[in-house]
Amino acid sequence: ADKFDILGRMHKNPFPVLIADCGPEDADLIGILRDIKKDEALSATRIVLHTKNPSREFLTEMVKLGVAGFILKPFLAEPFMAKFNEILAKFSQGAAERKHIRIKPDPKDNATVTVRSTATFKLVSGRILDISMGGLLLQSASALGETELVPKQLIKNVQIKFRLVTIELSAVVIAKKDSTVALKFFQVPDFEKNTLSKYIYENMVVEFN
Repeated sequence: ADKFDILGRMHKNPFPVLIADCGPEDADLIGILRDIKKDEALSATRIVLHTKNPSREFLTEMVKLGVAGFILKPFLAEPFMAKFNEILAKFSQGAAERKHIRIKPDPKDNATVTVRSTATFKLVSGRILDISMGGLLLQSASALGETELVPKQLIKNVQIKFRLVTIELSAVVIAKKDSTVALKFFQVPDFEKNTLSKYIYENMVVEFN
């Protein structure tokens, strides 16, 4: 009933998950959520935001603050609980909070990535399993050799394609398992960054709805 009593109640009973009904205009509540994340006793609390028509800037700000999940309004009990249970399932699987919003591309977007191995100079292509402003996870269309795309490799001229758009950037291989490779973006030109940000936001709104 009183948002200014949230911190006191959390200290008395530190719930592992907090659902906050919050929009960009509620500076007081945003400040309280920020205080929760700064409070050593409460910093592990997972925050799920219930919000309406969020802008790209607001969602990005909330992810940086530490919000771990979003559910879009209007409130309808059945879809709300389905989305909330999905978020809880990710928490129970130990999914880490991220610094970037990560989305799964719509299959209709035909999101793919092509890179050239610095070890064998072979072109490797595959579909994008998920992507954020910080990196992506790709699944190669063919088996990868032991020396192809190994961790710590810097890959230049990474080509990412989705819809009718192609962007180029540099990335570092951070993990590899079988035919799946995780890339962390190293250098992203401003124009490509804007294109990628717009694409992630458009998919993000659909995914969170």
